[in-house]
Amino acid sequence: MSTQSEVALTAAREIRKNLRSAKGIAMFAIFFLGGVIPSIVQVMIERAVRDAGFDAAAIASQREFRVRALTLAHDGNSSIGEYLADCPATLLFLFKGTLFFLPLLVLLVG
Repeated sequence: MSTQSEVALTAAREIRKNLRSAKGIAMFAIFFLGGVIPSIVQVMIERAVRDAGFDAAAIASQREFRVRALTLAHDGNSSIGEYLADCPATLLFLFKGTLFFLPLLVLLVG
């Protein structure tokens, strides 16, 4: 038996076993909420901004706003604000959404 098929069989067995319990279903729901909902909200926001048709000056001022907001959110550290301003907004929003739901996951698992 190949390694891939053994991994697939083990993963399938563990998924079935975990989804039979209430704890497994709750963990799945937390992972789902932590990943999908922030992504959908961010995609809707980005689509609305793109459809508004901003020009280059508005996009530059939007970047400056992001730099200032992220600098303030990270205790005035301007290097973090500059770095995160160039990060894709969907990735940043997904990361922060996951961090929001992480304590719930720890409570559930612990």
